Amino acid sequence: MPRNNEESRLQQACVKWFDLQYPELYRNLWAVPNGGNRNIITGATMKREGVRPGVSDLMLFYRGTLHCIEMKKPGGKLSAEQINFLEQMDKCGAEVYLCDSFETFQTIIREAVG
Repeated sequence: MPRNNEESRLQQACVKWFDLQYPELYRNLWAVPNGGNRNIITGATMKREGVRPGVSDLMLFYRGTLHCIEMKKPGGKLSAEQINFLEQMDKCGAEVYLCDSFETFQTIIREAVG
């Protein structure tokens, strides 16, 4: 499923803010390249390398806790795979979030890292 430009812009702004606010945690937050348009060869290679449908857009690992952040444009809906992934991660002890605004992202991060 192709990434919506609005969702991509939101994620980019959030990551930029994180990097400016928490430069010492630069490597603790990373994006998962599950979305976007790819040619069939690249898509097949990524699948063989372990790309999984539904995995959250951003992952933050801090003080022994994995935080899975699914980015959505305002009003965006989770797919069945995304719901399944978030439920599975919750069962495993991860913190899971649906983020549809810059302000929500800031709240998530501030609560996660203090």
